[in-house]
Amino acid sequence: MTALRCLGIVLLGAIGLLALVGPALAPPPDAQDLGSALSAPNFAEPLGRDWLGRSVLSRLAHGAWTSLGVAAGAVGAATIFGALLGSIAAAVTGMRTPVRWCLDVFQAFPSFIVLLLLSAIFPPTAFSIGIAVALVTWVEPCRIALLTGEAASRHPAVEAARLVEMSRRSILRHFIIPPLVRPLLAVGGLMFGHTILAVAALGFLGLGLRPPTPEWGTMISEALPYFDEAPHLIFAPSLAIAASVTGILLTFDREPTS
Repeated sequence: MTALRCLGIVLLGAIGLLALVGPALAPPPDAQDLGSALSAPNFAEPLGRDWLGRSVLSRLAHGAWTSLGVAAGAVGAATIFGALLGSIAAAVTGMRTPVRWCLDVFQAFPSFIVLLLLSAIFPPTAFSIGIAVALVTWVEPCRIALLTGEAASRHPAVEAARLVEMSRRSILRHFIIPPLVRPLLAVGGLMFGHTILAVAALGFLGLGLRPPTPEWGTMISEALPYFDEAPHLIFAPSLAIAASVTGILLTFDREPTS
């Protein structure tokens, strides 16, 4: 294991600890103390308070569940759908050309522009944002599943299974799907990092979850007017996003070959 991968695991561990332990130790994310508004970090509040006197640490910890939860759900849905569609297309020869055509059409449009359009159309809920992100990220796992499944379908064992009239479902379960696990886990991890950025970008642009729901991108957007007085309001969620994405990319990066 490389030093960079160890660093990635440490970063992910820190973010996971924040998400798991933070909400239990911090005050409620919407609790206000207007007398302490825009207060600097101190012993009682390590990340200070925002313009409404809310604990930044509490909102950061609760926002981890929101930001990471939406991203994880979107990546999971996109990976499962894309993998199933690609695997079925690899097993059923007649489906390969239509699926390839759909992949080319979806990849012809800038994914973030499509995501902005979908986010503007659907209501700003965690479910709708997750579905919108999944609709623009299923292409990569589908293409990987199709290409890997096509290679597996040409294996002599698959040819033998077809000769003995094994069902397509059994061929999928025993010969097509197992080789997909490792590449899909790798691409799913990388997609997770990009999806965290996408969810945060939607919140920053005002197309994400509506306040007072704590979400990292929304926290940055709301803190911009107070940057001169309280820059820590922007640094905290920005560092959380950077640590999450960097940790994921370093952890799921491939080991160097000798």
